Amino acid sequence: MASQLAVNVMQKYATENRKAAPRDILDRGINLSSKEIYKESIGNAELAGMGTTIAALLFQEGVAYIGQVGDSRVYLVRGDEIWQVTEDHSLLNEEIRAGRIAAGQANNYQFRNVITRSVGYEDHVSVDIYRRKIQAGSTFFSARTALGPSRNE
Repeated sequence: MASQLAVNVMQKYATENRKAAPRDILDRGINLSSKEIYKESIGNAELAGMGTTIAALLFQEGVAYIGQVGDSRVYLVRGDEIWQVTEDHSLLNEEIRAGRIAAGQANNYQFRNVITRSVGYEDHVSVDIYRRKIQAGSTFFSARTALGPSRNE
């Protein structure tokens, strides 16, 4: 339910604000989604605590803008190379970045599925915004994962 609500709110916001700056569309749209999901969750005990992850892409004038919260990753593929564009908002990733555990220990990490940031758990969320130039042959795709570390290359 949270995911569908986020998609609906984002689509409506982006359509109504086409002339706004891409970063504003992503940040405000995701935060409006968070506010709506949060409102639904506090109004219905069965939905209490619901949230979702999001990776939203907006293409404008040869640039891909990516708004991301949680562990929904965005990858860029060009030729035979692949890069992870986004950084997971997970306890596992924070522990790896802080050097408290090694990437090789990720599969055995007890809290690897704990997300540290999500849309809707609170009425406001910090959104990471990424910008990548689009080149011929570029393909972007998104995948949700809580298994294994993030690696930006």
